[in-house]
Amino acid sequence: MKIRLEELRRIIRDVILEDRESFLSSAETMIKGKGPSTPRDVKRLWNAEADHGFFAGLTKVHWVRRMPDLEYFNKSGGRDEISVGLYLPGKKVSPASSWMEPGVGVVLQGRVTLASNDMGSIWTGYADEAQPQHVKTSGAVRRGTMMNMSALEDYIIDAASFKETGSMGNEGVLDNWRPVAIVLTDVGAFNPDVIKYVKNLVVYGGSLKGVDVVDQMMKPLDLDALLQELYHED
Repeated sequence: MKIRLEELRRIIRDVILEDRESFLSSAETMIKGKGPSTPRDVKRLWNAEADHGFFAGLTKVHWVRRMPDLEYFNKSGGRDEISVGLYLPGKKVSPASSWMEPGVGVVLQGRVTLASNDMGSIWTGYADEAQPQHVKTSGAVRRGTMMNMSALEDYIIDAASFKETGSMGNEGVLDNWRPVAIVLTDVGAFNPDVIKYVKNLVVYGGSLKGVDVVDQMMKPLDLDALLQELYHED
């Protein structure tokens, strides 16, 4: 039996809606005390319902608050879960406004284990505030700390529930990650100190050594050319 394209699209839409409604229904049961309701339970529920194929295709960027934070990527092996911004493929990547300085992020590949359209609805904390569950084989774990239905309704389950804007920017939690590039915003690409710092990392750094340096559209940047332009060298 052949299925018409319109019918196939309807079936796909229904499945997507069922996944999201299933997550919210089960989460509401937890919140009302009719079942387990710890952050760990919510995270397990999210992983059971999420479209992991969709998340695998997103661009994932961890924005740093200060340049020395980049050294973390030369020390961690990717086992500790880390927070990232999530972006649709081909879209310009930008940090939330409060994270604009110094205009540098690390593009990562890994598995998304939790996601929300608004970091204010998930709030997993900073790297040194993540739940101290350091396990030699699996690393530190991050979980959402906002346990109410209003916050859970912001959770991203699939493409249909993904929103490109949020009052504080979205947030994903990434596990088993590895750095694949360093991204400079227009702010970072106009700061010679930032460019020199990044150049030193990609030349001499540990896990960041040899990674590409890209702009916000993921296009390669020539750091030497940027410095030459800034210093007006011939």
